Amino acid sequence: GGKGGGQVLRPLNAPADKTEETEEEKAYRKKVQLPCLLNIAACKLKLGEKKAAIDACNKAIDLDPSSVKAHYRKGSAYADMCLFEEARAAFQRALDLDKGENADAKRELVKLQKAQDKSDKQQRKAFGN
Repeated sequence: GGKGGGQVLRPLNAPADKTEETEEEKAYRKKVQLPCLLNIAACKLKLGEKKAAIDACNKAIDLDPSSVKAHYRKGSAYADMCLFEEARAAFQRALDLDKGENADAKRELVKLQKAQDKSDKQQRKAFGN
């Protein structure tokens, strides 16, 4: 038979064989899978499943490295885990991709700095430094 009308997508968790994928397939996968991965990340964040949220964000970033939402949600998950450097890097990447216009990322970076300062202060107090 000839070409069918429907597109067949690999499952979200299937390893992507980049050598076989055409640009058209890649664009279609990005269009369809990216929003799903971003929604999965948002749901996992709400459920407190931070590692699963980061995994979904990483898959989204693999699909579209310029996804502001993926970097932002990844930063949120890292911030929830008190992994300040990782969170800062993800929020900064979201901000850079959005040409410094992402108000949410700016606000999160400020909150992150306050949380890190508080954590540092508590550690100094606990260890008598």
